[in-house]
Amino acid sequence: MATGQRTDVKEVVEYDGCTQTLLTPDGKTLVCLNALIEDSGPRVSLKLIDVDTSKPYFEKPKFLELTEFSNFYELLRLVSEALTGEDVASVQVDPGSHYLLVRSEGRVVAFDLEKRTSVTLEGKLKGVGDMRAAFIGSDQMYVVEQNLTKGYYKAHIVSFPDGKVVSDSEIGDLGMRGATKGPLMIVGPLKEYAVGIFDPAASKVLFALQLPTIDVWDKKVAAEDSTGGLFLGRLDSTDSMHIPLPLGPLPGPHAGAFSQDGKYLVVSLRNRSVVWDVGTGKQLSLMRPMRSLWVDDQDHVFGQFPKYRDMDAAEMEITLPSITTNNLGK
Repeated sequence: MATGQRTDVKEVVEYDGCTQTLLTPDGKTLVCLNALIEDSGPRVSLKLIDVDTSKPYFEKPKFLELTEFSNFYELLRLVSEALTGEDVASVQVDPGSHYLLVRSEGRVVAFDLEKRTSVTLEGKLKGVGDMRAAFIGSDQMYVVEQNLTKGYYKAHIVSFPDGKVVSDSEIGDLGMRGATKGPLMIVGPLKEYAVGIFDPAASKVLFALQLPTIDVWDKKVAAEDSTGGLFLGRLDSTDSMHIPLPLGPLPGPHAGAFSQDGKYLVVSLRNRSVVWDVGTGKQLSLMRPMRSLWVDDQDHVFGQFPKYRDMDAAEMEITLPSITTNNLGK
């Protein structure tokens, strides 16, 4: 990272293909799941491939197998995911690349990547196939029970893989994943924010952001800022940096139009909309995203703004190039 130079490359070949993959943080194992539609019914195979040799050292051809006697919704979901390329299983590796946990439709594989052997889950981890769970460090998981009480779910920090309870906690109905390094988690969406950094030991959100792209390395935080650049900060300091990123290929816009005189381009993406001066290539304005827009022959933009964060849905008239706005109501 410091020199910007590549130090190594491995080209892994898997002839059967992979519907879903995950590379362990140490780069030594490629987790390959392959969804297949067969006459007997859909199934998902699981392989753990040694990156150095491209050879699998663990295979489970029928990690998940469904037949005509299986639950209809399980069949429908698996076929849909197999055809569309969506994830067919939850695949998690702890930050130290010691343990692997693969789950789908109640089927569970837990694996010791260092010893290259399967492990048996005990204690609170016995029912982890149907629970929300995330690694928090190399030998602990945060698991959430299914029963809701007064708006919160009972949760536990447990040792892995023996499932012994380290401490009890609670959490709302939130998505969650472990930080790349350290005992914290990323949770969301929150009431007015897309994601938050959650301390499971203290059962509280330490920091929240309005865009979902974020990761944590110990006390360091990296996230997308409102301009599409990079925010770098620390949880133990108020100091931060905002780093602009070079422009890359434009993703498919949610809405976009040139002005009729060709002077301006208005484009809306998932998290922001931008007005560009075509002649200079400069950005004139950065706004919340629009669902649809139109530019008349007087360079007035009429845009539909859906509800976004704490801002209500509205229709706006925006005059170019001064960027004066007129709220037209809902």
